[in-house]
Amino acid sequence: MILLNIVIIDNWPDFTAERLSRLKKLGKVTWNKVQMLPQEKFLELAKDAGILMTSHYAVSKITREMLDKMPKLKMIAQLATGYDYLDLKAATAKGIIVSNVPGYGDSSVAEHALGLMLALSKKIMNGMCQMRIQGKYDFRENKGFELNGKTLGLVGYGHTGRALGVIAKGLGMRVMAYDKRITSEVEYADFETVLKQCDVISLHVPLTDETRNMFSMKEFNKMKKNAIIINTARAPIVNQDDLYKALKEGIIGGYAGDLVIEPFNAKDPLLQLHNVVFTPHIAWYTNEAVSRLTEIAVRNVEAFAEKNPMNVVNKQ
Repeated sequence: MILLNIVIIDNWPDFTAERLSRLKKLGKVTWNKVQMLPQEKFLELAKDAGILMTSHYAVSKITREMLDKMPKLKMIAQLATGYDYLDLKAATAKGIIVSNVPGYGDSSVAEHALGLMLALSKKIMNGMCQMRIQGKYDFRENKGFELNGKTLGLVGYGHTGRALGVIAKGLGMRVMAYDKRITSEVEYADFETVLKQCDVISLHVPLTDETRNMFSMKEFNKMKKNAIIINTARAPIVNQDDLYKALKEGIIGGYAGDLVIEPFNAKDPLLQLHNVVFTPHIAWYTNEAVSRLTEIAVRNVEAFAEKNPMNVVNKQ
């Protein structure tokens, strides 16, 4: 086995004693329980790492210049599925293996997406805020709509989209999906059809140059007037300025997101609208998902040490 200096930089993962013990069998382990460091502070902790275990919760970007200052780095073991904060091309060019943790939160995120759908369609947050903040107890301002019989459009049909589709069918919804991959288990439609026909559109695509601002005023204008968007993917997939205008002017019916554009701004005008629901990036954050994530991340490091890396996202 390869014995390397393993540096963990993140304050949220719940590594059990057993999993930390397994890492310590592979080399020295330093766990820095910190969050959102400036790049120079992050580098101070990571500069001598042979294996770096981290995620976008620890630093906003890992750039080519930062990787140049980590000369001993052989592997980045992502404590997440997404890696859009990391210069993957630079890591690949430097021979650094990058692994991720796919599928650990499929059920958690799909269930959260359902919760957001229900919160919007049943005006749950509006009713709660009226009682708690305004001291009002009045049903007349909170007429919702049933999901049964409505059409759900899944933009992206990976593991999470598939899991949500199963739940939605159980509610009596028609489910269609837009994805580059074709499968017979769901009704496939092009993007235009999803925009025009769906009552609910749920986003399950990664953030890439292609998907950034995938939803802007052009797309909102093609949607049903009362349609709602559920976003448990990444906030920049939806153009935030256009979203505010579309919601304010009633071009679409509502929006629910599990995250906002970072850094968080409590005075963001989107948060002041009545037809939105936001949560602080907690869709994945369940006991079960965190346990699966840390287990798979440890296995990724063990597999690398055994010279048989797994879940590699930048195969050399």
